[in-house]
Amino acid sequence: GVALAGLEFLADRFPVSTEHVANGLSALRERAGLRGRIERLSDEPLVVLDVAHNAAGIKALSSTLDTCGLGGKRWNVVFAAMDDKAIDVMLEALEPLTAVLFATAPHLDRALAPAQIAALAAAAGIERVCELPLVADAVEAAIRLQEPMLIVGSFYLADEALSCWNSRSEETLWET
Repeated sequence: GVALAGLEFLADRFPVSTEHVANGLSALRERAGLRGRIERLSDEPLVVLDVAHNAAGIKALSSTLDTCGLGGKRWNVVFAAMDDKAIDVMLEALEPLTAVLFATAPHLDRALAPAQIAALAAAAGIERVCELPLVADAVEAAIRLQEPMLIVGSFYLADEALSCWNSRSEETLWET
């Protein structure tokens, strides 16, 4: 939005057509490497990846899912977060969305251990939690359920989950 407002402001000196803006925005992910912003990885079953990494981000994600007609749905959530975040508040915001929480941790010292996430999830009212230390294992376990899946909690989680996702072909992804 800021970039578009800037273009309007500079339109006299730097004329840019609507077509140029549309082309730029359509290729934004490829050109800028922006991934994981409510990114739909699959439709059947539905898989959404988001880099929300704090309570406000989780709440915004929940609101956006509602706006997109996906509210009220229970997701199998692959979740990891850094230990300096308000993870209890993040999990409280995720509770209404969660069928099963797959607690995991990216390869990073700052990542909270899955057992600690599981304890906080139970305190937040999330009844079904599966602890898996490796992100790839958590993604695979959630995939096997063949139900709507949400990957959320950290940029680092998104990066490892995308690596796992991209290492498999679409054909074999749902055969496990």
